Amino acid sequence: MAARRELVACQPDSLPVSIGPGNWHSERQGGMSIFEMSRNTAGVVLTAAALAAPLGSMASAQAVVTPTMSMSMTGSVLGAANTASVGCRQVAHVTMKNPDGTPVSGGNIDFFSHLNGQAGNVVGSVPVTDGAAEIPWVPDAAGTHVISAMYHDGGPDYQPVAGSITINAVNLGGACL
Repeated sequence: MAARRELVACQPDSLPVSIGPGNWHSERQGGMSIFEMSRNTAGVVLTAAALAAPLGSMASAQAVVTPTMSMSMTGSVLGAANTASVGCRQVAHVTMKNPDGTPVSGGNIDFFSHLNGQAGNVVGSVPVTDGAAEIPWVPDAAGTHVISAMYHDGGPDYQPVAGSITINAVNLGGACL
């Protein structure tokens, strides 16, 4: 004998809870099917379930570590701090430390670059090795560039951390000092 599916029609203020195979009979009680609940009730139930799920797993979870990030830039610097020549290679350096001062031993740093007020681009992603990561970067236009770094380890034990540094690039016609 084949199972019968029954779709319970919704009223404007209600939401079906379960629709499935079987010999279900739709009986209306007070304008709603016994297989329906109001949207407000469904919202409360879903919100409570979403909040309860993380709380239930919290007892077995370990404490989340929030590492510290420091960022610097080296390369053809023009005397003034954080000034570089357009077209000249720079290197972004990131140092990652655990709260106890030991180097972070894993994860990745994603580097991004953008001119103030303009869209940016991805510079690249580098693994953290012995608490450090670095990547070359070349300013392609004069102006104030923001180089950003985002640390993540892909697991629940380390909190993502972000940092940035501002570099003022000047056009010296290709000369790197």
